[in-house]
Amino acid sequence: MHILKHSLTLLLSLLYLSVSGCFFFEETKVSLAEIKKSSSWNSSDQPPSYEQCEGMDVDAQKVCFESQLNTIFTSYFENNPLSANQPLEEEIILTLKIDKEGVFSLEESNASAFLLDNVEGLENEISNAIAMIPPALPAIKTNVGEQVATKLQLPIMIQASPMEE
Repeated sequence: MHILKHSLTLLLSLLYLSVSGCFFFEETKVSLAEIKKSSSWNSSDQPPSYEQCEGMDVDAQKVCFESQLNTIFTSYFENNPLSANQPLEEEIILTLKIDKEGVFSLEESNASAFLLDNVEGLENEISNAIAMIPPALPAIKTNVGEQVATKLQLPIMIQASPMEE
């Protein structure tokens, strides 16, 4: 009987604690706007980079990084000249994705239909040039200390000479 009384007391105590314990937890609601704000790019976040651009302030680092990419594209197209029916020169914007490992991929290109129709294999050559880009140091979201994927818009000049017969 004595054990039954203690068991009943213990059971009722646990029941009381489990019911009343729910009130000890404070519910916090975070609005979607606050989540987006904390997730969006912040000036204190670390953009993708290369080692030779490290140690610079954020703006200089971005210029250095984009300069490295432009050098890679310029070198690629100098070594792999494009041919067209007529001389062409047009600036296009490439939207590049840089994943959490620093690997580049083409997200989008705004090359005109005219350029795509007149420069044979342009899309393939752009893909080949992107494949030549060495992995970068990935972007870091500083408020959580995580490497994150990011996108970059890079203007490049496409030049094509008439095909030689």
